[in-house]
Amino acid sequence: MSLREFLRAATRPAHARIDHHPLMARLVRGRLNAENYGTALSALYALHAPIEKSFGTYLSAPDFAPPRRSVDLALDLAELGLDASAVAPLWVGCQPDSHAAYVGMRYVIEGSALGGAVIARQLDQRLPVALMAATRFYCRSTEAEEWPRFWGLVTRLEPIDADLACRRAVGLFSEIEALWDAHLGGDISQK
Repeated sequence: MSLREFLRAATRPAHARIDHHPLMARLVRGRLNAENYGTALSALYALHAPIEKSFGTYLSAPDFAPPRRSVDLALDLAELGLDASAVAPLWVGCQPDSHAAYVGMRYVIEGSALGGAVIARQLDQRLPVALMAATRFYCRSTEAEEWPRFWGLVTRLEPIDADLACRRAVGLFSEIEALWDAHLGGDISQK
């Protein structure tokens, strides 16, 4: 089994939980307004800003750098009248300390960008017109290029301990779930 297949299988349950988390679920169904869209963007910023920095600290070469999605999130938040520098809490999870941990964590983040394309189509249909200027994060034109770029990076870092990469990917999903719960104020019944 390839590393990609190991990661996909190991993260399937955690991925399903995140896909159905109330913070993300309301982007594709239920009531969508400026307040709950802003809450979702804030929670995404709370993850992306610190994790991008963490990735850059672990592997600082420019060709290993992940896309700076936090910049788009900050601009989207500003369109909604929200200040990214006031977003709290921020992700403070486990830092990558090996190539395997880095790959497992990047797998989650890069895979979420692919899922963002699905959400983008939903937003195009559901988001009030007044909020459409706040969709930079979901409408990145380069996401399709990033997935193969990520796997090219993995090839350059091999050999990768698949078990450790899978554990770290699942661990990051758990950290994201806790972060998003915190952004809903612990009330995960909000939809």
